[in-house]
Amino acid sequence: MISLGELFITFKQPGTYKISTKPYCDVSTCTNTEREITVLAPNTVFTVANSISGSRFIECTFGGTAGNNITYAVPAVSGATSYRWTINTTSGSGLNGLFGGSSTLVTTEPNATATYKSVSGYTQGTLRVDAFGPCGATGSRTFDLARTEPSSSVTQSGNVGCSRCFTAPNGTNYSWSLPGNQPNVYIESANGQTACIRSRVSSGVSGYLQVAYNGGCAGARLSTGTSYYISPCSGRLASGKNSPETVAETVSPNPANDLVTVTHPSGAYEVTLTDMLGKPVHRQASTSHECLIKVDRLPGGLYILQVRVGDLVHSQHRIVVAH
Repeated sequence: MISLGELFITFKQPGTYKISTKPYCDVSTCTNTEREITVLAPNTVFTVANSISGSRFIECTFGGTAGNNITYAVPAVSGATSYRWTINTTSGSGLNGLFGGSSTLVTTEPNATATYKSVSGYTQGTLRVDAFGPCGATGSRTFDLARTEPSSSVTQSGNVGCSRCFTAPNGTNYSWSLPGNQPNVYIESANGQTACIRSRVSSGVSGYLQVAYNGGCAGARLSTGTSYYISPCSGRLASGKNSPETVAETVSPNPANDLVTVTHPSGAYEVTLTDMLGKPVHRQASTSHECLIKVDRLPGGLYILQVRVGDLVHSQHRIVVAH
């Protein structure tokens, strides 16, 4: 639509038009005025279904910390000079999405990155993008955002000797337990988010490990767990006690960079070093009071050092290799 003085004309089709005007006067003294104008077609936008790319699902960040960065994009709009992105969230939804501190961002490229934090609630929000050309807005696209709870799964490593280790979901205030009657295993160590259990027998053993913790979007007290299986292992604790660390033996330094020194009371023994997947990376027999283990060529990380006397496991130590 154009304005010629007080005259408004609406064009329904693009094209070139000639407009003639004649002033209100005597025909013998006045002449017509003629103008030619071109009406362009409006920009066509968002012809691809679901054209906003980027995750709709925002994982809750435990404790309300910001850190979920998601980049959104749309196909470039022909003729567009800018794009306005807007996040709208429902009051009390617990979903807080911002573009560098603001709920609205204007870009010259058809993409934008939002940072989210989500701590509680269930109602979500929407993301909208508008494309603008020389004549104003040319089109928009909106889609719903949905908050999701973080993972509640317990993960576990492979066997390390007669032990298996587990990692709980993100949270605080962990409490690990072996519910029911599971006399053939015990919790060897529990250090916050991680725990390791150990078999008392050389045959395979299975059961269920449980952990309670404060987590989720609202930080509520949650409980989860996982089934486990510790495959047959050839050794048992020589002392028969729950802790393999209570033996007259030392391993140092820990962490180690080049050498690990194992001091053993007396007699013949064998030292085996395995990674956290249970794969042996070093084995060495000794009859000396001190046994030197070279670790300078091993990748940095956590390892299990096991000392065996005959067919018995005399001790087991966790060591860290740090270069």
